Amino acid sequence: MLLVTLATALAGWPEDLTLSGLTEHDGVRVVDNELLQSTWRELVMELGTAIAPRPMPSATTGIYGFELALSSSFVLVDAKTRPSRVTPWDRAVADENHEPYLAIPTFSVRKGLPGSFELGGRLGWLAGTRTGLGSVYGRLAVLENYKPIPDVTLQLGYTGYTGNDEFDLSVFDMGVTVGSRFGIGRNGENNGRFEPFAKFDLLRISAAPTAPLELVQQVGAVTYERNQLNAELPLAVPRIGAGFQVTSGVAHFRLSGSWSWLTIPSIDVGMGFTF
Repeated sequence: MLLVTLATALAGWPEDLTLSGLTEHDGVRVVDNELLQSTWRELVMELGTAIAPRPMPSATTGIYGFELALSSSFVLVDAKTRPSRVTPWDRAVADENHEPYLAIPTFSVRKGLPGSFELGGRLGWLAGTRTGLGSVYGRLAVLENYKPIPDVTLQLGYTGYTGNDEFDLSVFDMGVTVGSRFGIGRNGENNGRFEPFAKFDLLRISAAPTAPLELVQQVGAVTYERNQLNAELPLAVPRIGAGFQVTSGVAHFRLSGSWSWLTIPSIDVGMGFTF
C-alpha cells in the first residue's frame, strides 16, 4: 500500500483538492451557482467524514498500557448514490477523475491513565496529495470489565486537516463505543483475545475558504463555523461503525468499517503493539 501511494504522490500530487477546480469541468466554465454551492457543501461533509477518527475497541489500555499502531483507511468516494455521476471529488481535482477510493495511512498512539481515562492521537497523510491530518482525543470507560455486561466507553476528539492552501477544515467528534473481550487460545485470555465492538458518533464539521475573495465568491463557498459573522453552523454528520480486534501477546490486528447515510463509507485495517 505504501509503495502504491508513494508512487502516486511522485506523479505530481494528482489528488489535491482545490476550490479553483470546482469552477471548470470538461473544459467548460461552471456558472451554476446552486451547483457550485452544493458541490462545496458535499465536499466539506465528505472530506470531514473521511478524516474523522475510526472505531476502536471499547476497552482502554489500562493505567500502565501504551499502544502504538499503523493503519490505513480506504474511503469509498464513489459509493454514494448521486443525481449526477460526477462527484465533488472529481470536480475538485486537476484531472477531473478522482480515484474511486481515498487511502489515508496513519500512525497512532494511545496511553491509559488513572480512573479509566485514556488519551490518544494520530497523524495521517491523504495519499496522492500534499495534505494530512492531526488528531487528538480523550476516552473514558464508564463500564469496563464487568462481564457479562459489555464495556462502554465515551470519546471526545478533534481532527484538523492541514496543507491545503485554499480552504481549512476540522472535525469535532463525540461518540460512544460498546464492545467486549473474549479469551482465545489454549490458555484463554493469557494467550489471545478477540474483541468485537460497535460505535455511534456525531461529527461536527467546520470549514472556511482561504482562497482569494474573488474565487470564494465565484464558488459560493460559505464558511461553516459556530459563532462567526456571516457563517453557517458546522455540518452535523451522524455515523455508525463496527469492527473487531484480534490480539496475540502484545501484537494486534484490527479491522473496522464506518458508514453514514449522509456521506460516504470507509474501511480501516491496521496492526500495532500494546505494552
